[in-house]
Amino acid sequence: MSRCAQPLAGLKGNRCTEDERLLAAIREANPTNSKLLYIVDFRPYKAAVGNKIMGKGSENTDHYKNIKISYMNIDNIHAVRDSHEKIAALINDASQSDDTFYSRLEETQWLFHIRNILAAAVKMVTIFEEEGASILCHCSDGWDRTSQLCSLVELLVDPYYRTRKGFAILIEAEWLSFGHKFAERCGHADGRHGHTQRAPVFVQWLDAVWQVMRQFPQAFEFSEEFLVSIAEHVYSCRFGTFLFETEGERERHGLERHTASLWTMLCAQEGEHVARLVNPCYKPNAHQVILPTAHMKKLVVWERYFMPYDQGCGSWSVARDVWELRARLSALHQAAAAAGVDVSKFALDASLPTPSPSASPCPSVPATPSSSSSASAAAAAALAQESERAKALMAFLIDDEEKDADDDEV
Repeated sequence: MSRCAQPLAGLKGNRCTEDERLLAAIREANPTNSKLLYIVDFRPYKAAVGNKIMGKGSENTDHYKNIKISYMNIDNIHAVRDSHEKIAALINDASQSDDTFYSRLEETQWLFHIRNILAAAVKMVTIFEEEGASILCHCSDGWDRTSQLCSLVELLVDPYYRTRKGFAILIEAEWLSFGHKFAERCGHADGRHGHTQRAPVFVQWLDAVWQVMRQFPQAFEFSEEFLVSIAEHVYSCRFGTFLFETEGERERHGLERHTASLWTMLCAQEGEHVARLVNPCYKPNAHQVILPTAHMKKLVVWERYFMPYDQGCGSWSVARDVWELRARLSALHQAAAAAGVDVSKFALDASLPTPSPSASPCPSVPATPSSSSSASAAAAAALAQESERAKALMAFLIDDEEKDADDDEV
């Protein structure tokens, strides 16, 4: 997979021999399929044609041999900004009636844009998996939609990027190093709140990642809290990670020396906050390539991001339930062992991380050992009950994921 910006073809259909040779070299360098090179243009076809008026446009198949162009119909930053403003206004409208909520949600087009991003990523992964062909992808300038899709495709194909460290490297490579304009898109230190170049492109991508996490709860090492923290600090400016727009600017301003990195906190191996950033359902070998469903019926509003202060809102709460169960089981293990119960038959699943005491609320348990048979029986019964509940929840997770996969095949 290669990435670039749109060619300068224009209305006259300008040619560049060096560019044509470069694309031929990319195609021929693929030992699996050197007969065809896919060019994936993330823009709507009309937008690509309209850019010809400004001296830009798309590749001419008469000049570039053995290529196939596909347009992904993903709208530009102005549509994304407008859509985000509409869904934010809807969520924060205290007078909104339940009767018209979903019709207004549809009008925002936010989930429609997410759907198009997921569909494009799935199409690209399918090309890799089924045809083994190379892909050259671009939008207009190559730093907005191109960053979204390249990073999402890598996330779907390579399980390493679904770990905390891998996800950080993915953002550093496909967003920061390739020059996504964080300062302009996020408005860092800019009081012009109505600036036309502002757009939550990066947050839109995080939303798409979260939609994939919902469909594959065991495929990601990091939790939803991990994503929410990134979404928060891309605007907070507390860390230097997302400041400025290019590597050169960051180096000239000495960010590495004068600011802290967000990844130092989010990728830490120790600390009370770490348990919140790790997905308790993670199975490292459960998935290699993942193909999410891009149907609208599978997409929902990201509550944890759009409604962080609503009572009862939370995340996709299954992971949180698992943490609470495991915290409760840990406490019951200690109480049962102190009461003289053989807890070996209630052993926790070693493949799941054990939460720290501060990770989630724990039940009240006896603080001192009890030698009475009633205490022992009560502790064993409570442990057995919680163990069954934990098993049922994990079984639900696995069955639901397999059911989704079967439905998608049908």
